[in-house]
Amino acid sequence: MKKFLLSVFIVIISVLSAHASHIVGGTLSYVYNGGSSYTFTLKLFRDCTPSANVMPATALINVRGYNGLTFSPSKNFTMTLGTVVSIPSNLDSCAPPPSPVPCVQEGTYTLTVNNLPPNPGGYHCYYSLCCRNATLTNVANSNNVGFSTYTDIPGYVPFWYENFTLNNGVTVDNGPTAWSRSLGATPPISAQVNNNLFEVIPANNSQVTWTSQSINISSYALGVNLSVGFTETGNLDANDSVLSYYSLNGGPLSAFAVNGVLTNDFTASTATSGSLVGNTIQIVIRVHHDAASPNSEVIRWDNIFVSSNDLITNSSATFSTSPPLFLCQGDPFVIPQAAVDPDGDVLVYSLITPLRDVAPTYSNNIIAFTPVTWVNGFSANNPLGGANILYNALTGDLTGTPTLTGQYVVGLKVSEYRNNVLINQVIRDFQFNVVYCPTPAQSLIVP
Repeated sequence: MKKFLLSVFIVIISVLSAHASHIVGGTLSYVYNGGSSYTFTLKLFRDCTPSANVMPATALINVRGYNGLTFSPSKNFTMTLGTVVSIPSNLDSCAPPPSPVPCVQEGTYTLTVNNLPPNPGGYHCYYSLCCRNATLTNVANSNNVGFSTYTDIPGYVPFWYENFTLNNGVTVDNGPTAWSRSLGATPPISAQVNNNLFEVIPANNSQVTWTSQSINISSYALGVNLSVGFTETGNLDANDSVLSYYSLNGGPLSAFAVNGVLTNDFTASTATSGSLVGNTIQIVIRVHHDAASPNSEVIRWDNIFVSSNDLITNSSATFSTSPPLFLCQGDPFVIPQAAVDPDGDVLVYSLITPLRDVAPTYSNNIIAFTPVTWVNGFSANNPLGGANILYNALTGDLTGTPTLTGQYVVGLKVSEYRNNVLINQVIRDFQFNVVYCPTPAQSLIVP
């Protein structure tokens, strides 16, 4: 019987070790340097107990566009681990230390990225990693649950957007973002929607013209910006061309200012034009293939944006201090967890459910992650059990009284407002270790 119990114990330890990545929490922030340049900082907290994995040498930051749009070529970037420091222990001198004693390190990753120009819908940036501690008291199945943190870069606000989420074979759209196509004297083999792209498969000397509806832009006093994403396969001939035009107020066609004329091979390209002020605008895309164009020279386009020209430049808020490792059971706490914002924006603080390492979804250009599953009796506002804790929306002070010993993850969010408009959010989660702290002996007072 003793041998059987010993074998079971060894199996349990082996399973826990296999999931011993021991992520404690973290946060992602950035500073705007001007132009297309941003400096990102990832603060990652991990256990430094002997059974925990070491801090990752690199961290992959995923970058998505409007409604989760992926970029071609990719704008993802990898950050390299810089400094690693230990979070000082604040264990009460009278408290018996838990076994093992929690040990947490903070790793800092910093990188300047220079390829993030103003973009319709801005950028969604996030980092994910598995797995959390198996010893968490308030999260179900925590050793199989990972961690995600994110931040957004605001951009131009799209108000007319065509991403061709239509049935294959569609050649005209009479919906809210209406458009049509016309064929030249020699039509291409195909010019239609295919796999959520508008695709042109050529014939020799073929031509096709795609034309949007007339779009009302009269309410945008600062003007509008235009953007179209193109890809091509095969080897284009010297006389093949992809032309992007706009017509302002029903006037003559003008080429987009950037990549309005594409010739030869380009693989992937974005045509843009900006600061166009008027009452109406219409987008025209014309594709021409010469007399020696095989049907392998395929042109596709997608994600046609008309956006307002009121770009918001921003540096994110940054949390000022790290939370303490230990709290005393039954003792009220006040923990400053405010952030600083270099732009002077209004910051509002709130508690959230920490996020898992599951790919996010998007709706109305808002990123959403899968939250962890709380153990019964716990929640975002009550992550320690007992009475709710409070995260002062204005000051960023975290207050409460823990009633149960254990290890608890807590999620924090700071929302950034400018002119009463939400422009960004930064989140962080962290673990608290609640321990029993004996009441100090009272001094004997004698006459």
